[in-house]
Amino acid sequence: MANELTTFDYDGFAANLLTAAYDGFVTLQRHHPQEEFYVYGFYASPTYSHLFASANSEAALTRTARAYIKQDRGRGWYAGLNETDVRVLLRNIATDWEYHCFSADMGSFDAVSAAFGAGARWYERVLHRERRLDEDEAWDIMRAYLARMRGICAAVLSTLDQQGVFGDGATRKASVLTLMVGEATLEERLHWAAQLNPPDVVARYAVELEAASTIGAIVAANMQNGLFTDKK
Repeated sequence: MANELTTFDYDGFAANLLTAAYDGFVTLQRHHPQEEFYVYGFYASPTYSHLFASANSEAALTRTARAYIKQDRGRGWYAGLNETDVRVLLRNIATDWEYHCFSADMGSFDAVSAAFGAGARWYERVLHRERRLDEDEAWDIMRAYLARMRGICAAVLSTLDQQGVFGDGATRKASVLTLMVGEATLEERLHWAAQLNPPDVVARYAVELEAASTIGAIVAANMQNGLFTDKK
C-alpha cells in the first residue's frame, strides 16, 4: 500500500538536517567558547514526533551534579556518593544535560523537527483515527521509516565530523557522537557509537555506561531504602 512514508523526501530531509545541524552545533560552540563539550548527538522524543540536537559540556555536567547533590539533602538518594560519582551517573543521561534539546530554541531546526515527525503523524492517523491498518502492519512500515531516519541522522553527524565541526585530534577524541532516537537500549547506543566514533572513544564510552549503571544501582537501592524508611 502506497503511503506518504514511502514517498517522503528523504534526500531533502537529509540536506536540511545537515544545514540546520551545522548551524546549531557551531552556534552552540560559539555561544559557549570556554566550555569543553564531551557529547553531541540527535535526540528524538519517545513518540518520534520531534527531533532535536543535543549536547553537553564538562562544566555543565559539574553544575548539574552539584545542583542535584544540593537538592538531595535530606532525601538520601545520593548517600555514599561524591560529586565525581554523580557526574559519572549523569554523564550520558541526555535528559539531565544542560544543553539537552538546545535546538528547540533555534528557528532553523523547527522545520527539520516537523518533517521528522511525519512518521508519528502517519502512524497515529492510519492506526487510531482512520484504522486502515492493524498495529503490526503499521509498525512494520513505521519501523522501516525510523531505520532510514536513523541512518540519515548518523550520516549527517559523520559528515559534520569530517568537516571538523566537532574538532580534531585530542578535542575530537574527548567527545562522543551519539544517536538517541527513541528509548534506545544499551546495545543500540553502543552500536551507533561504534558507527560514529574512533575505537578508543567507543571503548571509553562503553566503560562510562557500565560505570553509570553501577552507580545507578546504588541510587536505586538508596531510593528503595528511603521508601521503606518513610513508612516506619
